[in-house]
Order: sequence, then C-alpha cells, then structure tokens
Amino acid sequence: MEAAQVKPVRPVSPDPMIQTGPFTLARVLEAQAGEARWVECPDGATLAPMAHAQGVPALRPGDRVLLLTQAATGPIVLDRLRHHGEAPPCTALTERDGRVHLRAEQGLYLRCGASSISLDPEGRMEMRGRELHGIMARVMHFLAARIHFN
Repeated sequence: MEAAQVKPVRPVSPDPMIQTGPFTLARVLEAQAGEARWVECPDGATLAPMAHAQGVPALRPGDRVLLLTQAATGPIVLDRLRHHGEAPPCTALTERDGRVHLRAEQGLYLRCGASSISLDPEGRMEMRGRELHGIMARVMHFLAARIHFN
C-alpha cells in the first residue's frame, strides 16, 4: 500500500499553539528593535523572553515563534515561523570558513558611487570606475587568451 492511499481515520487539524516538552510555539505580542518583548504561550501565559538565538530574523507583533522554555534560563526565542505563503529566506548570501559567499542565478551588480562591478552567468565580468589600482607585494598575474590594454 502506498502512502497516498492511506487515509487518516480521524483527520487532525494542527493546533497552531502546540506545546511539546520544553519547546513551545508562541505568538509575539510586543516587539521592539526586532526582538520580542512579550509573547503569548498556548496556555495563555504571557512571558518576556530572556534572549533570542543568533539567526532569529527581526520580529513583529503577530509573528509566531519557537520558544525554548526552561525555568533555569527563562524563555529563549529560537526561531520565527514563516507566514503562510511566505518564501524561505534568501540563501544567496552565506558564510563558510570565514568567507562570505554571494550567489545569484541571473547576475550580480555591485555599485558604490561612480564604481561598479557586474557579473553575468555567461562568465562576463565588467568593472567600471575612474581608476583601478593594483598594489602587489610580489607578482600580478593576468591569464587570458588575449590581453588588450587601450
């Protein structure tokens, strides 16, 4: 029998405010500077979070959050649940091994004043600006099928 053929005997509609062990889904009642000041738990208790995990995005009233509730530490906001239909966070910018990686499917464009750098998916790179400085302690390598200066 395939999973698609199995029908639940009694359909269960998930409670949006479920509490399981030390983890609780709660609703942000008040937020300041992107952090929850007060949250409402499933049992109606109103708590002031003691801390927010590093990766928690800016919070607003009405957001649903995952709390770690422990008497020793007080409630800690671990994450924000996405709203129905909300896209996942952008993964184009990541950090690994102390390096920031920026990725885009259609191209990248960086601009600062009169300077810009653009990259396209076909491998073309373009730098524009008033001047280009290359100061090396040893050697500067240029490798191309053809190099043209002016």
